[in-house]
Amino acid sequence: MPERVNRIGCQYVRSKVKHRLHTAVHDGAVSPERVFAELYAASVRAFWLERASRFSYLGDDTGPLAEFCRYDARSGVLEVERAGHPVARSHEDAAGYLRRVMTQRECVPPKLPFDFKCGWVGSANGKWLFTDRVVVIDHVEFKTYLLCLAEDTSSAHAQATMWLDVTCAFLATLTLHEAQPTPVRERWLLRDQGAYMMSWKEGSRAGNR
Repeated sequence: MPERVNRIGCQYVRSKVKHRLHTAVHDGAVSPERVFAELYAASVRAFWLERASRFSYLGDDTGPLAEFCRYDARSGVLEVERAGHPVARSHEDAAGYLRRVMTQRECVPPKLPFDFKCGWVGSANGKWLFTDRVVVIDHVEFKTYLLCLAEDTSSAHAQATMWLDVTCAFLATLTLHEAQPTPVRERWLLRDQGAYMMSWKEGSRAGNR
């Protein structure tokens, strides 16, 4: 039988919130190694984080809202890279910039068993990735959650739905018993379990976690 795919709605306020978190659930255990190798091996920047021995978070920089920023403490320059745009440089405070982006893309996420629901991931070396598409593997309940943050427009909704459908179809082909993949070549790969993560809180708008 094919794996069941359940969609979870997202509560949001149209008059105030301009972004929506689209989600889907794949019932079944999958290998994070295989998911990372198959989905993110070609990505310029990707992350794979393990939290509380229960959840694996995987994502990259290929989504429409994704961006990468780095801060040079010596020069005080903040650089921001987005696909299709020239590199933006400023002397804006890095923490202030991260919060401002979160506010601009605020959403009210649905109730989920984990805290990170798209947003910033980074580490102490002054580099952060805003990821708008995340795969979260629950190793206790044997479920895999797909999260996609998108603008609240018909075209963005269609694009998010397509990504959810394609990724769910891919997950349905995986099992924990498949051979381990060949290690991927590391570019910007964040694997630090103590990595900084900023997302929105359930039932509220822009917030930190």
